Amino acid sequence: MIKRSTFDVLFVRIVQVIVLLLLVLGFVLPSDGMGVPLCLFKSTFSLPCPGCGLTRSVSSVLHGDFLKSWSYHPLGIFFIGAALLFVFNLVMPRRRVVAVRRFFRKHHDSLEILLIAFTAFFIGFGWIRLMAYVVSGVSY
Repeated sequence: MIKRSTFDVLFVRIVQVIVLLLLVLGFVLPSDGMGVPLCLFKSTFSLPCPGCGLTRSVSSVLHGDFLKSWSYHPLGIFFIGAALLFVFNLVMPRRRVVAVRRFFRKHHDSLEILLIAFTAFFIGFGWIRLMAYVVSGVSY
């Protein structure tokens, strides 16, 4: 039986295509947003979620405006990096994809810790943003 890795999703073709389409959509969308709230959490509870601003942040990165991206959400740049890894695995020759997969299997434990830290930062940022909203009443 083959042991599954958290990072095996990087190599699933349909996920890679979806990520590519989302990057294209992010490039096509205006970086200031469309004026339509996309966040179901914010629409439902009128509170910012940990991911609020991420779509505009990613779109800003794709338009080359890194400072605006950072102001919308500081993790947008990192999400672009992860998305590019998906896309590279989609278009790279098989030999390179095997090498990338081998790297992820070899360094699984370290990368898993990095993923957990990233997730903790994401949730922590959302918590701080929520507390700032509760105290000041001002949304980003």
